Amino acid sequence: MKPVNNKADGMVPNRPTPEGYKLGSVLAKLSDRGERILLAEDGEAPRRCASCAFKGGTFPNGCPETVLDALKCAAEGIRFTCHHSKPLDSSKGYSEPCAGWVHSRVTVVRMGGLPAEVAELIAQHKIEDGKRR
Repeated sequence: MKPVNNKADGMVPNRPTPEGYKLGSVLAKLSDRGERILLAEDGEAPRRCASCAFKGGTFPNGCPETVLDALKCAAEGIRFTCHHSKPLDSSKGYSEPCAGWVHSRVTVVRMGGLPAEVAELIAQHKIEDGKRR
């Protein structure tokens, strides 16, 4: 089912899909693993917000576009910010890194790269420059 464009600016909003939730579960596992590492080593870890893209089952965790952007950011070390943090200003976006992204980066760094199953998912979806082709 193709999303309906209801916006005057021509943009189609991200919406969860079954495929998105499948991809999202992999993203959440990546973040969960990093969180466990931080808790075991430091006794604490940043807390993911209730609607975090890196948290399994959330609305953004089921949106393929969001999940693939988040995976790419986690893989390449590109900062992914939390939508609950305060905006820096109107042109620079949010100020704080997403806790789920921090967890995922711990996993990626410790493993020396993305787990094979994550790299395969990204390759299947032909991600370039954060956009699905």
